Amino acid sequence: MRRSLSKVVNRRTTNALPHLPTTQNGHQLMLQTITILTVVALGTIYGDYMIKLASMSQRGLMSHHLLLGATIYGLTAIGWMYMMKDHSLLQIGIFYSCTMILMLAALGYFVFHERADLKQILGGALAIASVILAS
Repeated sequence: MRRSLSKVVNRRTTNALPHLPTTQNGHQLMLQTITILTVVALGTIYGDYMIKLASMSQRGLMSHHLLLGATIYGLTAIGWMYMMKDHSLLQIGIFYSCTMILMLAALGYFVFHERADLKQILGGALAIASVILAS
C-alpha cells in the first residue's frame, strides 16, 4: 500500500501547476486545468455570494440562498476531482487559494462595500507573491 501511494504522489507532483509543459498535449492539459480552476473559483465565489446573502437575510438557515450556495459548493468538487487527476494538490491549492483571496476581497469591497485596510491589502499582495514563489 505504501509503495503504490508513493508512486501516485510522485507522479502527481511531477505534473504540478503552474509549470507550463512543453508538449502540445501538455499545453492542452494546462489550458483545461486553468479553465476548470476558473470555473471552480467562480462557482465558489457565487456560492459565497449566496451564503453572504443568506447571512444577511432574516430567514438565515432557512433561506433559499443558503441552499443554493451549498449546492454550488458541492458541484465545484467535481472540478477539483478532475484537476487532481493530473496535478498535485499542493500546487492547485496555492493557485486556487490566491485566486479565492483576491476574488473574495473584490466581492466584499465592490459588491458589499466592505472596507479594506492596509493589512488586508498587504495580505493580498503576499498571496500573489506566494503564487510567484511556488511557480
